[in-house]
Amino acid sequence: MQLWMRQHRTEDDRGERILTQLVYRTKDPYAVTAVFYSGTEEELEWTFARELLDDGLHSSVGLGDVIVWPGPEETGDTQRIFIRLRPPGSTALLSLDREDALEFLEATHPLPQNPSATARTAILATWEQELRDLTCPSPGEQNATTAARLRVSRPTRSRGRE
Repeated sequence: MQLWMRQHRTEDDRGERILTQLVYRTKDPYAVTAVFYSGTEEELEWTFARELLDDGLHSSVGLGDVIVWPGPEETGDTQRIFIRLRPPGSTALLSLDREDALEFLEATHPLPQNPSATARTAILATWEQELRDLTCPSPGEQNATTAARLRVSRPTRSRGRE
């Protein structure tokens, strides 16, 4: 999804517009890749957790390299979502319209949120538990089995001569 983000010096300034491409890849459904200056020699990519963008719509999230938080709601303007990227030796403060973030997130629901995939996962978990129950004895059964083995393998002593 191609959209306009803004690069800011502070949260309060209007910022400079940057054409950005947000990329979602099904092979890594929990990540978002932001491509800045796409198609130029200055092209930069930054990959971060999709969950940060989703949770950042409501509150400040993230530590270290990526922090996401909602900007103030202002009358007449759309709310902006701020993203602070901290590559080694510098920092970048970016923002995008909340509506653009929502549109991207809605279009890129990861497979595990798909109801049929969730149902299949639940069935597999049930089968795995049944298999464990059949093949792995419980702690009480382990003690009884161990005691039975000890009784069978314990040599018997005779008490006298016959």
